[in-house]
Amino acid sequence: MALLAWGMLLFVVRASGELCSDDPSDMSCLQENKMLLSKMQKLGGARIDVEDEKTSMEDLMADETNVEEYMAKDSASPWTMCFGNLDCKILLGGRELFKPPRENYRDNCIQKNCEIKGKESGKELQWDVNQWKPCDKFFIGRFQGKCVPKPTPAPTLAPTPEPTPEPTTSPTPSPTPVPTPPPAPFWTKPRITNADCEKEIPKKNAKNYLSDSQMRRRGKDYNYRDFCIQAQCVAKGKNWNQEKWGCGDDENGNAECDGYCE
Repeated sequence: MALLAWGMLLFVVRASGELCSDDPSDMSCLQENKMLLSKMQKLGGARIDVEDEKTSMEDLMADETNVEEYMAKDSASPWTMCFGNLDCKILLGGRELFKPPRENYRDNCIQKNCEIKGKESGKELQWDVNQWKPCDKFFIGRFQGKCVPKPTPAPTLAPTPEPTPEPTTSPTPSPTPVPTPPPAPFWTKPRITNADCEKEIPKKNAKNYLSDSQMRRRGKDYNYRDFCIQAQCVAKGKNWNQEKWGCGDDENGNAECDGYCE
């Protein structure tokens, strides 16, 4: 019944011209409003108490539940109901749905109607402001708009993390080689005879191992085997201590000797 009353009220308002509802304290406006409400009651509309001068038509029509019931009709159509600036202002009570406000107030009802259609259908709808068309042929000024799904917002991409730089590794230093300790002093082996030494070291190479200045033993104490004793010492980084030597006879009775390298 209430919806029928609102429909009749909108018809009466459109038929009666401009409704001065912007200033409820204006007595002339209030009187005119009462006259319009009286017309609606005569047409069989809902009973509306107009005794309280502070109750305006906007307060009655702008109730959110009533607006949703009124705009939920024909929710399957993509096109909204038809709205003019005046009847829309009565329905919404002057509330602005657009920021900044649009030039024609009826755009608020078109947008609101799309939202209610979406609520009824389980979708999120909004008015495509580029799709609208007039409803009347006689310049009453009512228009309707087409409802479309709200665009899905693009997901916020996670920032690409900066790659973790590979740690700069210090070059592995080459290990300091452990110095080879010099060999311990030793006695040459085996003991050797003069004849055997001449076989190992030819005379032309003998002084490569022991020069005359290195040999202190000369004369009767000089023996060719001394070159071989010194050669063993030099091969291991030592020198023959010519004061340390030992001799004996081999199986043939020939003297064979060794020396101490240090």
